[in-house]
Amino acid sequence: MSVLPNLLSWLRLLAAPAVVWLLLDRHFTPAFWLFLVAGLSDLADGWLAKRLNAHTEFGARLDPVADKALVGAVYFALGWIGLIPLWLVVMVVARDIAIVVGVGVLLASRRPLKARPLTISKVNTGLQLALVVVVLARAALDGSDGGVLSLIVAVLVVAAAGTTALSWWAYAMEWSRIMATRAEQAR
Repeated sequence: MSVLPNLLSWLRLLAAPAVVWLLLDRHFTPAFWLFLVAGLSDLADGWLAKRLNAHTEFGARLDPVADKALVGAVYFALGWIGLIPLWLVVMVVARDIAIVVGVGVLLASRRPLKARPLTISKVNTGLQLALVVVVLARAALDGSDGGVLSLIVAVLVVAAAGTTALSWWAYAMEWSRIMATRAEQAR
């Protein structure tokens, strides 16, 4: 059963191109449901890993890759079709690229690295996922919500942008600390 959490991460990774295709074809209702299921799989794989005591280093690395692929691809598609601001797409994708580059630098410099997201990053991912769900719900309802979802989208855009910036800064501080500690040990 220790394979199940990783299987859910793989399925989330595979859902990304399907959701993008649905979005670009403007099939918002099925895109909404597929994205919602994929997003819930993120909660399920973490819960199952804890419940089944099935934590693996591979799973700890696969889970954030699946999250970033899903969120990044869907943000690109939503920005492309004009449902979220392009500046937010750039911010989210740039942060994810910075994280990947930062991890690469730490690994290349042989710094010890445990694959664990920071708390602000978990909050950020949750807000980014919530924004997509609400944007897709608004698109699927085609404005029949009376504008309530538009207000929620505006609040979530600001919250996602704020936590993206905070998460980016927190990772930069963590990596700086790791690099400084390792440099100090080398002396």
